[in-house]
Formats: sequence, C-alpha cells, structure tokens
Amino acid sequence: MQNARDVVVKGRSGVDVHPLHGEVGLDDVETSGKFLGDSTANVAVAAADTSESQNA
Repeated sequence: MQNARDVVVKGRSGVDVHPLHGEVGLDDVETSGKFLGDSTANVAVAAADTSESQNA
C-alpha cells in the first residue's frame, strides 16, 4: 500500500546564474549556467524527488 502526500510550497522561486568556470572575474566570464534558486524552489524539488524515490 502506498501513502500519497500532497505538498504545497508557497513562496518565491527563481533561477540563479553562475559562471561555469571558477577563478575568473565577472568581466572574463564567457559561459554561465542556470540553476534552481531560492529556498522555496529547493524545498519543492526535494519533496518531489522524495516522492519519486518512494514510488519507485
């Protein structure tokens, strides 16, 4: 028997942009990556990952 849970996460989510290569100044950045940002988004993804791993 599976236990289903609904999770509602309320708050601001966003995207962080970071240089893909470290040790360079902002003027020298050539490539960057987008990553999940803000704690609300992190909590939502963690809850979804936990749910998926329990249903597998």
